[in-house]
Amino acid sequence: HHTSLSFAPFLSLYRLTATSPEISEKLARLVTEESFKQAAKRLNTLRRRSNGVSHAADKIETVLLLGEKHLVTADYHLSTMVANNIDVYLATLLMLFILVRLLCWLILWMIRKCFKSQTHTKTD
Repeated sequence: HHTSLSFAPFLSLYRLTATSPEISEKLARLVTEESFKQAAKRLNTLRRRSNGVSHAADKIETVLLLGEKHLVTADYHLSTMVANNIDVYLATLLMLFILVRLLCWLILWMIRKCFKSQTHTKTD
């Protein structure tokens, strides 16, 4: 299998096929493009938060093995409604409303039945 170090989907080097001109071009992009500077800042933050270089290397190895999608916050790709579980809360409120309506109807039905049986008893 190919081992690759990828900083973004469009910038990766494959160790078995990388050429010197390709490496030079990728390095030039790496140091000049803003997106890579931002990624470097995030990696530096990760390194500072970690317990030393060894731990940071373990985290980078994990990214290389599993990809970086697990580092993205849950709300990054989700709509505001889904990210904040608003859809779940609305569904829960709707179910509670239906349940309360059903209970009210049941209580009123029982009261009416009780009154009907009392009126039948009084007239007899």
